[in-house]
Amino acid sequence: MSIRGQDQVEKKYDPLDTTLKFVDREDDLDSSCDDSLRAEMSCGHAVTPESLTRWCRSLLDEGNYKFRCPALVDGMECQDCHNALIKYTIK
Repeated sequence: MSIRGQDQVEKKYDPLDTTLKFVDREDDLDSSCDDSLRAEMSCGHAVTPESLTRWCRSLLDEGNYKFRCPALVDGMECQDCHNALIKYTIK
């Protein structure tokens, strides 16, 4: 499958990347994700590269460019996350 004429490439984190904090817990965006590495977002939720890519792509496809954490806490939006923009920094 391709996206806009590009070949689909398997997404994965580099386990040696010291700019990411890796965690050993379930993906907060998609509990059905495989056993790939999970990184912690600035809000504290864990994501795999695939679930993060799907979420970002869905926002971009809708014309959104502001990224707020979509994780649910006890079946409801996490207000602490939802009200704050996700911030990524390069160390």
